[in-house]
Amino acid sequence: MPGNDQEQFPTLVRQLEEQRIETWFQHPRQLVISAANPNFPSVNSFWITRFQECWYLSTWAPTVYRIPSQANILDLTVSVLRSSATAIYKVPEELVSTHGLEKLTEDEVDKFMNEALPAA
Repeated sequence: MPGNDQEQFPTLVRQLEEQRIETWFQHPRQLVISAANPNFPSVNSFWITRFQECWYLSTWAPTVYRIPSQANILDLTVSVLRSSATAIYKVPEELVSTHGLEKLTEDEVDKFMNEALPAA
């Protein structure tokens, strides 16, 4: 999906909606992906962010993963959402390996949260 960061979301939202997956923005760069709305811990949900030309997937722990540029974001998000009926704290290792996700360190998560999703 080429283009600037904000241009990436409309296509992905449409594709996820076609799969009957709930989405909404919690921040201009933070798209929540959920099995249901509202997203209680009894259903799986997580969020993705597009920041500085990279995609990131985050659980609510938060555990944050950098997504490789060649990854198919739609396939990744659908497979992570369908990997559990309830909220996950981390992406299952099989999916981390399959999609080439890179788990951020605690310091990297702190920096990411401060830069990509600054408090209003």
